[in-house]
Amino acid sequence: MSEIEILPFDSTHLEQLIKIWNSIVAQGETFPQKEPLDMKDGFSFFSNQTFTGLAVKDLRILGFYILHPNNIGRCSKIANASYGVTRICRCSPHSRKDVQKLQTPVTV
Repeated sequence: MSEIEILPFDSTHLEQLIKIWNSIVAQGETFPQKEPLDMKDGFSFFSNQTFTGLAVKDLRILGFYILHPNNIGRCSKIANASYGVTRICRCSPHSRKDVQKLQTPVTV
């Protein structure tokens, strides 16, 4: 079994990433968004973050995290981070280490 890799966002993973994002948004419990992302809006959203990291294992995205400023201008700090994982990762005790690795800070 291969190790989990944290990779920067690129469009080759967009479809999987949007599927995870939309699944989380549809649950209505964690992210404030109400509408699902399509491919165009999804690309714009994820590529315009300060950093979008993908947890990838065996060519499959297990989850993501995004970093973005909490303000604009001189008060701006890269202080906000959000992450999401697939339902399988949330429900499987074997995936706990993968989720913990996703939460590991990355220097941008």
